[in-house]
Amino acid sequence: MKRRRKNRKSKEDYTFIDVLLDILFSIPEILIFLIRIIVLLGRGIGRLLHHIFDII
Repeated sequence: MKRRRKNRKSKEDYTFIDVLLDILFSIPEILIFLIRIIVLLGRGIGRLLHHIFDII
């Protein structure tokens, strides 16, 4: 008798759950990045206005 191997998914497959987990873990990174950009732009504009009003 021949033994048949069960077809198992290889560990290299990228499943739908992997995609969902990647998206789930990337959302906080994107939000933190956007908040940092907004804060830095706000500080930069504030400094620019401060220097403009110092000249006047």
